Amino acid sequence: MSLTWDHIDFTRSVVRVMNAKSRSGNRSIPLNRMAHTILTELQRSKTSLYVFASNRKKDSRLLDLKEGFKRAVKIADLPQIRFHDLRHSFATRLVQAGVDIITVQHLLGHAKITMTARYAHSPDPSRIAAVKQLDRPLQTDPNRCPAEKSEAGISATNPAESVI
Repeated sequence: MSLTWDHIDFTRSVVRVMNAKSRSGNRSIPLNRMAHTILTELQRSKTSLYVFASNRKKDSRLLDLKEGFKRAVKIADLPQIRFHDLRHSFATRLVQAGVDIITVQHLLGHAKITMTARYAHSPDPSRIAAVKQLDRPLQTDPNRCPAEKSEAGISATNPAESVI
């Protein structure tokens, strides 16, 4: 949690992540409107160069968010979740919103797509909707002349194009 105010570009609405733990290195993460608004409000009352400053030691960063996060979850009467679960929720919500997995990979800072796949959970409704896509008629090339079909709908030239 060593994010400093100079790593937030309010004009471009991005956060620059420096010295990341992953091999993907430094990266910029766009801020959505809500995150931008909250950070703007926090900046107005900043007391430290750190965005998440320690209450105990002046100009020091917060070393551990876990205890404060646990208290906030309890006060908000939320189901028991860990701070790290927020990364999984972020990835899952992006995928549910139609964001491609490569973009999610870059936003999370994963070097390998397999790690991102572990984070981006696909709930049952998403999988059901994916399979229902097969119910739509196939898009055919309008420039291609369709092969003649028998009365049973079987293509004479390509059985894979047969109507089932």
